[in-house]
Amino acid sequence: MIENIEEISDELKDHRILCRFDRSELIKERGVLLFLNPISDEPDPILRNPDMFQKRDDGDDEPHFLLWGRDLLEAIREKEGLKNANQLLNNLEKQQQYIQKYLKGKLLLIRPFYKLKESGYLQRSCDKSLNNIEIFPDIKKTGRYLTVPSISEESFNKLKQNQSINLTNWNCEIFGVPHYLDLGNKLVHCSLESPNQSNTVQLKKGSELRIFFFKSEPNIKSGALIASDFDNSYRFFAGAGIHEMIENQVNGNDKDSVITLTAAEAKAESSKDDDEVGTPDQKDYTLLSSLWDYIRERQLGYSKDDLNNFHSCMKSGLLTILAGMSGTGKTRLPLEYASFFGLNEDDGTLLFLPISPSYTEPDDILGYYNPQDKMFVPSPTGLTEVLIEASKHPEKAYMVLFEEMNLSQIEHWFAPFLSIMEKDSDYWFIQLYSNKVECRNSKDFPARIKIGTNIMFVGTINIDETTTALSDRLLDRSFVIHLEKMSFSKYSNLPSTKDRKEKKAISSPEELLEALQPRCFDAIDFIAQFTPRQIEFFDRMDDLLNRTDSTRGVSFRCLKNIAIYMKGCSFSDTFTPRLAIDYAINQTIFRKIRGTAESLGNLLSESENSLIQLFNKYTDISDFRLCRKDIEDKRDQLKKYGFIR
Repeated sequence: MIENIEEISDELKDHRILCRFDRSELIKERGVLLFLNPISDEPDPILRNPDMFQKRDDGDDEPHFLLWGRDLLEAIREKEGLKNANQLLNNLEKQQQYIQKYLKGKLLLIRPFYKLKESGYLQRSCDKSLNNIEIFPDIKKTGRYLTVPSISEESFNKLKQNQSINLTNWNCEIFGVPHYLDLGNKLVHCSLESPNQSNTVQLKKGSELRIFFFKSEPNIKSGALIASDFDNSYRFFAGAGIHEMIENQVNGNDKDSVITLTAAEAKAESSKDDDEVGTPDQKDYTLLSSLWDYIRERQLGYSKDDLNNFHSCMKSGLLTILAGMSGTGKTRLPLEYASFFGLNEDDGTLLFLPISPSYTEPDDILGYYNPQDKMFVPSPTGLTEVLIEASKHPEKAYMVLFEEMNLSQIEHWFAPFLSIMEKDSDYWFIQLYSNKVECRNSKDFPARIKIGTNIMFVGTINIDETTTALSDRLLDRSFVIHLEKMSFSKYSNLPSTKDRKEKKAISSPEELLEALQPRCFDAIDFIAQFTPRQIEFFDRMDDLLNRTDSTRGVSFRCLKNIAIYMKGCSFSDTFTPRLAIDYAINQTIFRKIRGTAESLGNLLSESENSLIQLFNKYTDISDFRLCRKDIEDKRDQLKKYGFIR
């Protein structure tokens, strides 16, 4: 918990945060209220305490800074000499129209102010006491910007000699230890530590300085410099721009830049997963950007992280399950994903299979052997035919979508598929009937079918009284994505339907297969995928869960699934390793936290031996935003029903 908000506000007195305009609301007789989405890092104490902030009635829990349109217009008038400011100040509707048009494609640099309300909750606002609002073009349009401290040549030389240096206007306890340093015409990538959690930092023992040169001041191509604070003690860079700069210099595409590392060293540096940013695969990055545009043009309420997470799950597991309230788009997401890559029911690359409550065994979805006719009788679902086609064409991708898959007990009718997940992918075979019996149509329906890594299984589930609960056996073998509904305010800002393009495939099944390969099913040395600090965290989490229930914990299979997910992740400037591990834990370990208020109360509380306190101790691994929100939801369930299903 934040114990003294005044101290934090004082530390932020000369600190700035970069925001992107999200939306505005017209509040009659009060003015136009602007919602600004922070796209540079907030202080760690703020990020560790999401529950301290007031939740909006429309269900929008994303962090926003509030700013009145009148204050923004005053800043514009002072900086640009806005002539019709008085007219706009007196007409709220025109004011809102002007602001929305003016802020399109721009960023706002604000001085943050955290106010404690009478309700006990904090509110994010823009501190306008010194008219601290600056506006800049949004060079990268999407993604996050890194706050990079500036250092002098003298400080840089001290670092090279393993001496400690002081960062101006930078408290490591409040803002964390930076991973990049700005040296004017150089970008320094380094592993630092702050022994006293102050503004003093030094190189970690055994680490090196990685230096990338700009020919001139950082520009759009090389790093996307946006703005600096009052005394130039730090500047903002687009995360995607940094990786673009590194990629261009490594590949020799940027003639205006030179690099101090050898090509081999630079390539190794670029391929490493940075703790804060991650290194995006360029093909995946381009692919996901196109998919994002495709989704937005159809006015579908999925975030960019939703798409990135879904794509990463497709790469990491045989079965991905989408859960959530009815109407959140659980079915639409995989269908649009398939459509983007040209998978469709007409050519058999996509199978939409609604599950009936009457399904009780595998024969219901696959078919059965008729000993009297000595023939295999396929199920009307068409699943067997799709599996056979997929085995014949390993060069193409296929998708099977099980709609409402928990209307019947999944472990019964899906049993053969759960069984093969125990084995390496080379041994994935579905047995239709015995090899020893005569089958007159065996040419069309062989006794067993090879399940290749070119086929994806996706399921949708509702969690209500009409459905069956998911067993631990199923949860151990799948990723369960819980989709949240986008707020109506955000949805209203999506592109107009009149601008929607004709619905046609952008990519192909072959390109999808290339994007998914190598799918990481058989990652054996999964422990090596984690840092010692992450392994320590999972041990602590396992211990906490075991105290609650000796049958509950972080199993080896569960940890392997997380390792596979992290290995297959498509990192970007927004979908970082910190966020990805939050998704992975939420979609695996957290799905198994079920039980009564008596058994789970302490685990979900804020007491010493609780998950919240565990997350607070390991904020260097992740902010655990999704997991924290899930804990809040589980608390509500316990309060209302006395148990979590």
